[in-house]
Amino acid sequence: MNKDKRLSIIFDKIINEDTPAESSIIHWWIFSGEITNDRIIKELEYISNLGIKQVLIAAGHNVSPRYLSDAWFEIVKYAVLCCKEKGIKVWIADEGTYPSGFAGETFSKKYPHKRMKAIVVEKEFIVDSNLCEVKPHSGTIGILAKDMSQNKYFSFEKAEFSAGFLYLPYYTTWQIKIISSAFRTSPTRYVHHPTGAKDTTYSLCDYLDYEAVNLFISEVYEKYKVYMGEEFGKTIIGFFADEPDYSISGIPFTDNIFDIFYKEKGYDVKKYIPYFFKEQLDEEIKRIKADYWDVWSNIFTNTFFKQIYKWCEENGLKFVVHLNHEDMIEQLINSEGQFFSHMKYVHIPAIDVIWRQIWYDKEEIFPKYASSVSHIKDINQTFSESFAVYGQGISVEQIKWVVDYQFSMDINLFLSSIFKHLYNHPQNYFFPELIKYINTVSYLLYKSTSCARALVYFPTPDLWAGENISAQKAIEVGNALLKNQIDFDFFDHSLLEYLEIKNQKIYTRGRRSYDVIIIPPIKYLPQELYRLLKLFSSKGGKVLFFENYPMFVYNKTFTSFFYFVDGEMGIIFNSIEEMSKIIEKNIVVMNSDNIRVLCKKIEENYLIFLFNDSPVSFLGNIILKFTRKNLYLWDQTKNKFLIISNVQNKGKETQFNLYMYPYQTLILIASDEYIDRIQNTKLPGSLPITVLELNNNWEIHFNKDFIVYSDLKDWQSLGFSDYSGNVVYRKTFSFSHDDFIKNKHLFLYCPNVKYSAKVWLNGKYLGARAFSPFIWDITKALKIGKNELVIEVQNTPAAALLGTQEKLEKFKKEAEKNFYLSISLKFDLEMVQSGLLPPVAIIYFE
Repeated sequence: MNKDKRLSIIFDKIINEDTPAESSIIHWWIFSGEITNDRIIKELEYISNLGIKQVLIAAGHNVSPRYLSDAWFEIVKYAVLCCKEKGIKVWIADEGTYPSGFAGETFSKKYPHKRMKAIVVEKEFIVDSNLCEVKPHSGTIGILAKDMSQNKYFSFEKAEFSAGFLYLPYYTTWQIKIISSAFRTSPTRYVHHPTGAKDTTYSLCDYLDYEAVNLFISEVYEKYKVYMGEEFGKTIIGFFADEPDYSISGIPFTDNIFDIFYKEKGYDVKKYIPYFFKEQLDEEIKRIKADYWDVWSNIFTNTFFKQIYKWCEENGLKFVVHLNHEDMIEQLINSEGQFFSHMKYVHIPAIDVIWRQIWYDKEEIFPKYASSVSHIKDINQTFSESFAVYGQGISVEQIKWVVDYQFSMDINLFLSSIFKHLYNHPQNYFFPELIKYINTVSYLLYKSTSCARALVYFPTPDLWAGENISAQKAIEVGNALLKNQIDFDFFDHSLLEYLEIKNQKIYTRGRRSYDVIIIPPIKYLPQELYRLLKLFSSKGGKVLFFENYPMFVYNKTFTSFFYFVDGEMGIIFNSIEEMSKIIEKNIVVMNSDNIRVLCKKIEENYLIFLFNDSPVSFLGNIILKFTRKNLYLWDQTKNKFLIISNVQNKGKETQFNLYMYPYQTLILIASDEYIDRIQNTKLPGSLPITVLELNNNWEIHFNKDFIVYSDLKDWQSLGFSDYSGNVVYRKTFSFSHDDFIKNKHLFLYCPNVKYSAKVWLNGKYLGARAFSPFIWDITKALKIGKNELVIEVQNTPAAALLGTQEKLEKFKKEAEKNFYLSISLKFDLEMVQSGLLPPVAIIYFE
C-alpha cells in the first residue's frame, strides 16, 4: 500500500462507517433466563442497529438451556452463526459467570481433589501452660505460638508435635495458631446458584496446578471447540476470562509449592510459613514472604495465564483477561501476586472499570498499567470492561467522559452491556451516535503507535515485601508526567525480556524506543534491572531517580542482597518540575494540567487526542514539536474531516491558540498528505462573547396536559420530581443585531443541559447534542426580529427511580438485598436533578 495514500484510506473508512469489526465496542451479550432462536434474532437485530460489530456471549442468571450442557453449546452455536450472517464478530466468556476457573459446578462435583487450596489458620486457641495437645494431619504445616505477656513469637514445625503434643519454651499464657493447607476458594457467582449468591458453594480450580487448569480448559474451551471450532479465528475472535484471583482469608497454596520454592530460592520456606500470620512482620519475614509471593505468582502466570494463552494461540484465537483491583494495587498484589507478569500472556492486555474507579472526582492512572504492556509488547489494542455498576442514571456525556479518560491512556477496546441494559433510557436515541464516536476513536488508536519516550519502573518486588509507599510514589510520578504532557509507559522486571539497549535508547522488539528510565524511591532493585540500568547509563542513556537511590539490589532471593552504591549511574531529582527540565517535553505542549493529551503516529502522520477532563474551559497556546503541511480535525457531529487554517509553522514547531469547552475532546491529525474534498475550518482561539441571554419566560411542556410558564429551573423545582423522559421548551425572542448576522458566526450555547437536547430555530432542525460542547450553529437560521426557539430536553431514568421519597425508600430496601444496587444507588441519587438550566445564550467568537 502506498504510504502517501494510507491516511486517505483511513479517513474514507471512518466517513463511510466501514471501520473493521475488531475495533468496535464489544456488547456484553448475556444469555439469562430462557434463550430461544427468536430471542437471539431479535436481540442481535437491536445490537446491530446500534452500530455494534462485536459481541461477547456469556451465561447469565438461570439461563436455559443449562450452562455447559449440550443444549447450551447448541444455542451458542446458533447465535454464532447468526452473527456470522450479519458480519458481527464473537468473543466467548469462559465462565458462568465469574471469576473464571470453576467451570460452573464442575470442580466441586467432578474434580474435588483439584479445587483451589490455601494456607490458613486452621485452629486458634489459648493455653495457660508449657504444653498443649495438637492432632496434626497431612495438611498441617506448623504452629505459631505467641507469648501473650511479652508479645514474643515462636514457630514450630510439624515434626516437633507429630506425636500429638507440643512442648512450649516455658510456662505462660500462649496464643496458639495451627497453620495448615486446606481447600479454600475465592467466592464465585454461578448462574445456577439456587439463591444467586456469590459465595464459596462452587469452588474454583487450583490455579497453581497445571493439571487442574488443563481440566478447566478441557471442560470449557475444548467443548466450545467441538461444537463451533470451525468458526475459531473467523467469526469467533477469542475467549474472555474474568478476574481470576485469590480472594481468600489465607495464602495461595498448591501441593508441590514448597518443592518449587526450594528449587527456585535455594532454602526451605516451610518453617517460616507460620510467621506469615503474625500481626506485624519483621524485616526478615517480610523478605521471605516476598520470596513466597514471587514464587506463587510466577506459578500462577505459567499454569493459568500462559497455558490458556497457548491453547488460544494454537487454535487461532485471542485470550483476554482482566485482573481484580487494578485501581487498588496493594489488594491486587495480595490476591493475584502481580500484574505485569500475568499480562505477558494475554493477547490484549486489559483492565476493569465497573463502578466509578474512573470518575470526575478521581485521578486514576491504572489504565496505564495495561496500555504500557501493550506498548512494550507492540500490541495495538488495550481492553477495558466498563460500566457494569455505574447506575441507571448515567448520562451519555458521563459515559463518553469515562471512555475519553481511558482513551487518553490509550485504552481502545471496550466491553459493555450498558447500551442494551439502558434500552429504555430517555437518551437512548443518542446511543448509535455515541457508539460511532467510540468506534471511530478506537479505530484511530488501533491504527496508530505510541509516541511515549519514557519508562517508569513499577516496583512490584517492593509491594511483595510490604513496601507500599514505593508504588504510591511511582503513581505520583506517573500522574505528574501526564499533567506535564509527558507520555510514558510503566514496566517492571518481568517485562525486561521485551527490551534491549542500542546506542542511547531502549528498544522494544517492534523497534519502538525510549530515551529515559525513571526509578521511583524503592527499597529493592532486581539485579537484572540493575544490570540494564548500568548498561543503559554507560551508553549515554538517561536514568533518573526520584528522591532517592534504591536501598538494596537482590538477585535470586530477597534474603540475598547487597547495598546499592552506584551513585554515578543516574541523577536524583526531588520534584517533577526539576525532572521536566531533564526530560524533553512531549510532542504536544500546553499550559494546562486539565488537558489530557495522547499523541500517537500513523506512519509519518501524528494523531493527537486532546481531552479537557475538567468542568473549566481552557484557553491557551498549543505547541506541536513538529511541522506538517496539513492539520486535520475530525468533526464528531458531522463525521467528516476538516482542514484547520488558523495554525502557524514556526521553525520546527506548529502553534495555534485553542479554546476548549469543559469535557470537550478534539481529534487532530497532522500530515504532509493532502486529501481532496476537505473543507477549511478554524479552531476557536478566543473566549466566547455573549450577545443575548435567553434565561427567562419559557413555555415548558411536560406533555399535552401539563404546560408550565417559568424561567429556567430544574424539573424538581417545577413540581415534577420523578419525571423522566422528554420535555419541550418553547420561547419567542427578538433579535435586533443586524451587524452580527452579517459579520459574525453565531451559536446557541446551553452548557447546563441535564442531560441532552435537540434544537429547532424558526422551524429549522439544528441537531442533537448529548455531550459537551452543547453548542449549535444558528447563523443561517437566526433572523432579525421575531424568532421561535424550541429545545427538547431529555434526562435519565434516575428521577423516575428515586425522585420521590416513597420511591427512594423502596429502592433502598431493594438495595439491602443486592450489593450492586447498593453501589449504584448513590450514583443514581446524583442524577435526579433534571432540566434545562441557565445560561442559554447566543454567543460568538472573535
